[in-house]
Amino acid sequence: MTKNGQRHFGYKNHIKINRKTKLIETYSVTNVSTHNSQAMEVLIDEDRDGEMFADSSYSGEPIR
Repeated sequence: MTKNGQRHFGYKNHIKINRKTKLIETYSVTNVSTHNSQAMEVLIDEDRDGEMFADSSYSGEPIR
């Protein structure tokens, strides 16, 4: 990633937490250039998961 003409390296942690137990059910680590919506494919199980709460960076057509 380039910011203000300087190269930056990093990663992002994406986690899915069970609302009732407060335990982490699954996680994904991506490089900083990966869009957040791509991490959702690993985290969500459409047959098992119900309601989801996420910030606006996890929005977009693939998430709907």
